[in-house]
Amino acid sequence: MNRLKAAALIAAFAFLVVSVSLPRGVRVPVSATGGAVSKSELSQVVQVDAGDAAELPMAGSGSPVELSVLSVTSDSGLYHSADRMVLTAVVGCSADAEGVTVRATGVSGKMDLEQTVNMTEGNNTVTFDYQLPRCNVCGGIRPGTYPCQVEAAYGDSSSSGSVEVQIE
Repeated sequence: MNRLKAAALIAAFAFLVVSVSLPRGVRVPVSATGGAVSKSELSQVVQVDAGDAAELPMAGSGSPVELSVLSVTSDSGLYHSADRMVLTAVVGCSADAEGVTVRATGVSGKMDLEQTVNMTEGNNTVTFDYQLPRCNVCGGIRPGTYPCQVEAAYGDSSSSGSVEVQIE
């Protein structure tokens, strides 16, 4: 059962329990988070179907957004001193979201890049450019295989993926 369905069922159960506990005809609205109900939530009707839960308002942030880093690729598998490395991440997003943080890290802590992007529902491409030092060894990068990780985060949702690159 996904989190959205669980939240819908909990909210419906909480409303039922509160309604049953009060004198007949008196109902107290309960938000999906268990807190006070805002004026905008009062105007919304939530219906819960056992087969498919309706989307519930979530504490002023709209519907929950789920992220999934679907792939991380590099433009080349082999890099040398002064090379430009381009990492491309494909991030799946369950709904439109503004202000998603996407971060690329790796190469023994030498690469640490971050972007704040707006995403649309579906697959989104985020590209990172990293310039290797003119002298890798002088810059603290020894020849070898290095993982490069990309993490996307928005609210309570985060996902990551990685790719390995060879540096000589």
